[in-house]
Amino acid sequence: MPIIDLMYVSRIRHSRTGLVYVVLVMVLIMLVGCNTGDTGPTGSVGPQGEPGETGPIGPQGEPGETGPIGPQGPQGLPGPVGPVGPVGPAGPIGDAGPGVPVGGVTGQVLTKAGDTDFDAQWSDAPPQYFMGQETSGGIVFWVDPTARYALVAARQDNSPAGFPWGPEALTGARGSGIGAGIRNTDLIIAAYANVGFYNASSASAVCAEYAVQADGVTPCGAPGNAGALCYGDWYLPSPFELNQLYLNRNVVGGFANGLYWSSREVDSSLAEAQSFVNGIVLNTSKPAGGVRGRCIRLAR
Repeated sequence: MPIIDLMYVSRIRHSRTGLVYVVLVMVLIMLVGCNTGDTGPTGSVGPQGEPGETGPIGPQGEPGETGPIGPQGPQGLPGPVGPVGPVGPAGPIGDAGPGVPVGGVTGQVLTKAGDTDFDAQWSDAPPQYFMGQETSGGIVFWVDPTARYALVAARQDNSPAGFPWGPEALTGARGSGIGAGIRNTDLIIAAYANVGFYNASSASAVCAEYAVQADGVTPCGAPGNAGALCYGDWYLPSPFELNQLYLNRNVVGGFANGLYWSSREVDSSLAEAQSFVNGIVLNTSKPAGGVRGRCIRLAR
């Protein structure tokens, strides 16, 4: 602290106004002459005081600006299917179609008359055959799985024992199976032209000429009344057909305990015959006696 001039101070004491000046000078000297000492080290932090009471909430600030739209989030799972809506009103009735042709009787069915559209016509339903049925001039002894085709046997033997098979010549009649007897019989009859002799008393010729009305007994009239039925498409059975006849001989009835001709030849002098006692097939001389014939036809 600086030294004050005491002589100067004592002189101004004697003055009334000098006291005031003395005070002011001293104050100024203190303000100017006081030097601040070095700051001492910081003391340790005192203990935490008790928190004061929470002040009141300040007023709501102004809302900030809206930020940019974020990216599209992933698509959520589909929701459940809603209930079915009500049925809409019925649409207008369409134009009338060609329709079903008029006519027809009970039991008839509609069939196609050609390959164009709407060309249906009423037709008789396909026949439904069954074993033992008396129809088409004889008795049914074989039926195909659709029941639309059947083999029909004559009601009685057509050629007695002693009638030959056919000509003693190669005929080419070698078929077997359903319907094969038709071609076999045609070949046998055609072979007669090669030998220059026709034997109407052979088993094959008898079947080729056989014709009977629907009852299987009455011969066909010549030329017949309008609408009359006459079945003339009979033939000597193939080996397969003859065996079916043998297996169902009790359904047809009227067979002898002996041999029956089939329409298949073995060679120029032998043809096949089957025993209706035990079913054995034998190669038999074509002109041999003791073999009978039963004609059949294919009904469809």
